[in-house]
Amino acid sequence: MPRYQSFLTEGIEKEKLNNLPNKPTSKDIAIYFEKIRFEKEVLIGDLTKEVLDSDKDVKEKEEVLFKNLQEVSKNQLVHYICLRKVILDLFKKYLEYNYQGEYEKEIKIHNLIFPMGGTSYDTQFERNNIWLIDENLIYSSDIISDKSIKAEDKKRTEPDIMVFREGSDINYPVYIIELKRPGRKNYDKNPIEQLAGYVDRLRNNKKITSAGRPINITHNTPIFCYFIGDLTDDVLKKMKISNPIELEKYGYYYLYNSIDNYYFYALSFDYIYKTATQRNKYFFKKLGIDI
Repeated sequence: MPRYQSFLTEGIEKEKLNNLPNKPTSKDIAIYFEKIRFEKEVLIGDLTKEVLDSDKDVKEKEEVLFKNLQEVSKNQLVHYICLRKVILDLFKKYLEYNYQGEYEKEIKIHNLIFPMGGTSYDTQFERNNIWLIDENLIYSSDIISDKSIKAEDKKRTEPDIMVFREGSDINYPVYIIELKRPGRKNYDKNPIEQLAGYVDRLRNNKKITSAGRPINITHNTPIFCYFIGDLTDDVLKKMKISNPIELEKYGYYYLYNSIDNYYFYALSFDYIYKTATQRNKYFFKKLGIDI
């Protein structure tokens, strides 16, 4: 288990392994190391208080504090990287036929990336997997999932996910993400026109953050639109009917509308999986995780 490697740097920890059963299961090992992690976190809390409250030389205690902080921090980082591998494996699985021989519903992909109906204020960090689309989005100030653009809007006109990089600051970009069911072949709407409609409503209706603060979106606010799905011949044909679109060879399509100041990207599921895996490949290899 690479997650617990940082706890084996000292001989005393290796000696404690003798307390494990002769043939420990993965569960036995996990429980054992979780106890060590808990003990270290309690020790960190106690040492921190002692160091901060003391008016004497506490060099030795500081060294012990920093050592344990380093070990726990490494453990948490490795744990997060392992979680990313699980998310990538699930994402790949959700793109394939399920046990019924059908493609999974859009909701599975949506909830994996960011829970439907959630916001960055009520969603745990581990449930925020928007890094699958763009690594920078995970640091955004406000993420809103499946919420209407206009509060009094009775129709379902909300994008799947909206991301505000810096809340109400008009100089920072806004991201609109529209997800589709894997394997979907026929589309009633042109994806470009669908997201352009969201852009128009976003600029012309007052929007508030999850914390209730107004968001000022002007014509100068750059908006990035992500259409994510399987880019079938039907959807590509619809995109090219009404708008010129710059074609890319790597699984995505790009268009910039200078009049309305928005960027449109059509990203295939395969492109999302491939690039997200590549970004994390180095960390997986360092930890000995099979890709």
